[in-house]
Amino acid sequence: MSAIFVLLIASMSVSLVFLFAFIWSVRHRQFEDDFSPPVRILFDDGTMAARKEEEHHSSLQNKNAADPDRVEAYSEHLNKKNTYAG
Repeated sequence: MSAIFVLLIASMSVSLVFLFAFIWSVRHRQFEDDFSPPVRILFDDGTMAARKEEEHHSSLQNKNAADPDRVEAYSEHLNKKNTYAG
């Protein structure tokens, strides 16, 4: 029975800590973001995906730098891909 009281006190104290953290963040305007929503619409998800893909390809190119034939084949692959993309 005493374990229930210990767990009850522990859960209440954790919930109070989170409640006070939430109240503090609301009072200090942590949730007011007037800048991001209008700017977020300007950035297309495809742009981020293309950037990540380009970083991935550059890391692969660095790995293949020791083998010139693989680097050349990879460069041709990228050129073909870029011509299809428009």
